[in-house]
Amino acid sequence: MRWACGSTIVAIAAVAAHGQTVTVFQSGFEPGEGYSTGALAGQNGWFLYQGEDPDFGRVTNANPLSGSQSILLRGQDVEIGSFGNYAGLGRSAPITPSMNGNPLRFIEITGLCAIDDPTPRPGHLSIGGIGLYRGDIDLVTDARATNDDGRLIFGYDQRHSLPVRAGTPFEFRHVMDYQTGLVIGWLNGQLAYQDFPAFSTSVPDSIWLELSSQVDLLPFDTQVWFDDLHITATYVPSPGVSLLALVGGVACVRRRRHDGLS
Repeated sequence: MRWACGSTIVAIAAVAAHGQTVTVFQSGFEPGEGYSTGALAGQNGWFLYQGEDPDFGRVTNANPLSGSQSILLRGQDVEIGSFGNYAGLGRSAPITPSMNGNPLRFIEITGLCAIDDPTPRPGHLSIGGIGLYRGDIDLVTDARATNDDGRLIFGYDQRHSLPVRAGTPFEFRHVMDYQTGLVIGWLNGQLAYQDFPAFSTSVPDSIWLELSSQVDLLPFDTQVWFDDLHITATYVPSPGVSLLALVGGVACVRRRRHDGLS
């Protein structure tokens, strides 16, 4: 994967020059990475949240977003639990508060996602996302795809919504700034939201793939795919580089060569 020319490259280079960026998690969920089709739980450290249906969260080679395999979360596999109509898969995330004396400054999440709802209807609201947590319930930040009455909302700003289109993949980028406590996100290279408060300024210790419905009765028929996930942590001496420097990259389009995306 690569980023096209633009000021985002300059901003990221400036951050790197001031500190160090490390990969927290990266995967396309391919066979060469040790993933096989079937339940994701039990593969490469992934586990189900308490008492979930073992069928929830699967590695699939049917209609992959990139390469030969993707992750598929299905609403029909969600069961009623302690958090309502929710299901999740998690794994540990090796993030530290500081590195080589420099504090954590940015966490960035990028990847591919698609959402599909065969029967959108009034009042329908379902959410698929990647959440970073501290402990079981301290949600730090998340990149979410929301289906609200047939509209795709990435993040938290409905003004930038798109029609839900039967599994059409989109590229997302979500950055949390630990200096300001704010997040910013892009959808297909376009600014989707900014200056949204992070849920917590804790340092996360786990990654979760989640699917929930706040309105629908079970089972609901939303499906969400994820692929090419990349999570990084950047450590920068204070005050470092501001998140506003990254806003200049809204015209920067991330380009990838694979089927279905230009």
